[in-house]
Amino acid sequence: IGFSGVAIGLFISAISPTEQGANQMYLMMFIVIIIFSGTLLSVDSLGGAKFLADFLPLSHAAVLITDITLRGLPLNLEHVLFLLIISLVFITIAYIAYKFKKLEV
Repeated sequence: IGFSGVAIGLFISAISPTEQGANQMYLMMFIVIIIFSGTLLSVDSLGGAKFLADFLPLSHAAVLITDITLRGLPLNLEHVLFLLIISLVFITIAYIAYKFKKLEV
């Protein structure tokens, strides 16, 4: 879960031109992740935006945490794999964006 957060942070840092822009992007992304992850609203009630929850790390993390802590189920490797894939995608995009970013010294 933390690795996904770091990956998203690197992505935002790579595409943002300024610190203020990064803060605004972070808040925007944070709100989207919270709303569409199924923590506030049920994923089933999202309707057409339900597919978006599959690409958000918090939706998979919430299922993992609920299954392990409340239901006593073992680790669901499908959700762990999704978290890893999402993290790797964000890190790859961040790496590519850093390559093209002009740094001011």
